[in-house]
Parts: sequence; C-alpha cells; structure tokens
Amino acid sequence: MADCLTLEVSRSDGSFKWSQPLHVLERRGPMVVGEWREGDEVIEGSEKLIQPATARLVLWTDRWYNVIHNSVPMYDRVWYCNIATPAVLEGDALRYTDMGLDIAVTTDGEVQVLDEDEFASNQARHGHHESVTHAARQGLAAALDLISRREFPFTDADLTTLYRPSAA
Repeated sequence: MADCLTLEVSRSDGSFKWSQPLHVLERRGPMVVGEWREGDEVIEGSEKLIQPATARLVLWTDRWYNVIHNSVPMYDRVWYCNIATPAVLEGDALRYTDMGLDIAVTTDGEVQVLDEDEFASNQARHGHHESVTHAARQGLAAALDLISRREFPFTDADLTTLYRPSAA
C-alpha cells in the first residue's frame, strides 16, 4: 500500500462529496490507520479547502463505520464516527460511501448520535435496499458498543488527552 492515498468519499446517492490525502501509518488485515495533516488540501465539491489540524483516522474494509480522532477538538468533538460502507482500496484511492449517520464523542465524554433525519431522508430518496439500511444500523450499534466499552479506537481514559501526531 502506498504511503499516501487519496481518500474519496461519496454521498449515499453515489455523488462526489469530498477527497483529501490520507497518509497511511499502518495496515493490519482489514484495518487502515492514517492521518490527515494540517495544511493538506481538501476538495469539497468545487472548493479547495485546507485541513485545519492533524487528525488520525481508522478505516476498515469490513466494517460499516470509520473513526476520526481530532488532534484539536472540532466543535468540541474529540472523536467523530461516520456510519459508512466498508472502505474499498482501488489503486492509490481508498473509497467509501457516507451513509449520512454519525456519532460524535465530545471532550466531556458525551456521546451524540447525529443526523438520524438525514439518514432516513437518504433511505427514502435513494431507495436503499433493506440490507444496506440494516448493515448501517449494525455499524452504528457496533461503534456505540466500542465507545461504551472504551475499546479501540476509543481507548483514551481521559478524553481531554488528545492524540499527538508522531514526528513525520
């Protein structure tokens, strides 16, 4: 696997959502650990943005979620979990489809399930097959279970102790 991939994310209707570099730190079985680095270019629609801070990502090719650990809490969020299709590696790109359902864990440990309305709207609008909806719901439950048990990648005992990136 290349040291740097392009992470490409699509909406549940298949349209492009955003992309940016993913600096691969480790690959173990179905798990890919990478990071976004402060200053990386993000393409969102027709806009070019700059990644504001370093974040560590954990994606799997066999799980219906991925996890972002922010080095600087964004909107008071330390972890952000996308309910998404399993990642697919194609050449130098790692791709997944965002199902529009998310989990945030704040600096004080509050767990928030976000965008239930967006998820339901996407289901209705795009006619997701029942198996896709079921897999996404199972991904949500699995991620919530890991959070409640503080298992990898939600293992920091003190949620205010933030990820510190290793030297490049």
